[in-house]
Amino acid sequence: MFDPLLKKSPYKVSFHDTCDITTLLNFNAPILGVAILDSYNISHEDLNLCIDGQVVGIASINVNELQALLLSNPSSQQQGHQLIRSHHNFPNLISNTIIKSTNSIKFHGLGLVHSVNNLKKYINLYTPISTELLSNLNSNQESLILIKGRSDTPIEEIVPKFLINDFANKTFKNSNSELIQNNIPYTSFESNTGAGGKVLNIRRNIMRRGGNN
Repeated sequence: MFDPLLKKSPYKVSFHDTCDITTLLNFNAPILGVAILDSYNISHEDLNLCIDGQVVGIASINVNELQALLLSNPSSQQQGHQLIRSHHNFPNLISNTIIKSTNSIKFHGLGLVHSVNNLKKYINLYTPISTELLSNLNSNQESLILIKGRSDTPIEEIVPKFLINDFANKTFKNSNSELIQNNIPYTSFESNTGAGGKVLNIRRNIMRRGGNN
């Protein structure tokens, strides 16, 4: 029988918030950082908004390849160099250059980010990848990189059908024997969008027919 990932608690995976080469190569945390594909000058403080509730690729890079990349970067000895950007209590931002310029990146599967705990420096991560594999990667001197690309919000993963079937449109009695409508937070089952409202579809092709003339 298939059990959705959300039936289990997410993994708590620690992340780095420094670009100090010595610290990174000592593997003090499994997650080296997060790469946002095709991003331009993204604010580090907006990183949580970019990955919360989103599907990410889970990849790894070998320590020797990482060291070679960092040492070959001309500004790698500075506080925040080009390949890895750090910000206190936030996961490192990994440059797309690391993802695209090396053959040592290994892809292991997908994950769903539940949330980021900035204070304790870990990411709550749902993934079908076994904890044994994740532990082996760390012991084999490989750092994890979470890769966020362009994807739709994973509605089925966030609010799977078993939750809807179990909770939606059901009632229960509270301690005062009052009948209360059950609900799922942040989820609406109303089909009416309200007065003057309508569902909008995004146009992918904005060029008019006459634009090709």
